[in-house]
Amino acid sequence: MALKLVPDMETWHADGKDLMHVRIYAVDKKGRRVLNVKDAKAFDKLTFQVKGDANIVAVDNGNIASDELHIGKTQLEKSIQRHLFQGSALVILRAGDKPGKIELSVAGEKMKAKKLVLNTK
Repeated sequence: MALKLVPDMETWHADGKDLMHVRIYAVDKKGRRVLNVKDAKAFDKLTFQVKGDANIVAVDNGNIASDELHIGKTQLEKSIQRHLFQGSALVILRAGDKPGKIELSVAGEKMKAKKLVLNTK
């Protein structure tokens, strides 16, 4: 099983306000989403880290029964954790003011880290 990161936009503006939603999915060897509630990896704990001029605004997984926080201690974070719920999670990033490369890294306790490189303009 592996992680798949899917951004919601191709263009991201370095204006200090623009948001990027990145969906994270647990996928099998054929790239199919893993939703199986019996597979512990579908509920793996993830660590999100961002490098570059951007911050993590919030994370979510759609689990209404979860008591995990959606935001970090300081509202804008460089690193935060959240569990997958039925093989899915979401991270919301806010661009800074400087155009350039942003690297999002997502690692699971039971799955290899996956990186996504985004560019702000």
